Amino acid sequence: MRAFREILQDAGYVVTTRKTRGDDIDAACGQLAGKVADKSGRVMKRMHKEAA
Repeated sequence: MRAFREILQDAGYVVTTRKTRGDDIDAACGQLAGKVADKSGRVMKRMHKEAA
């Protein structure tokens, strides 16, 4: 998969490779929430708005 990704990237394509998670516990897609940084700041804005 890495070799194929590199071929596509070298050809100028944007490539996203998804990491498989949850196979060990038979979790379905979307059941596992990872730690994702909110670069948009939307979460903090919403928290401040709800606190007001």
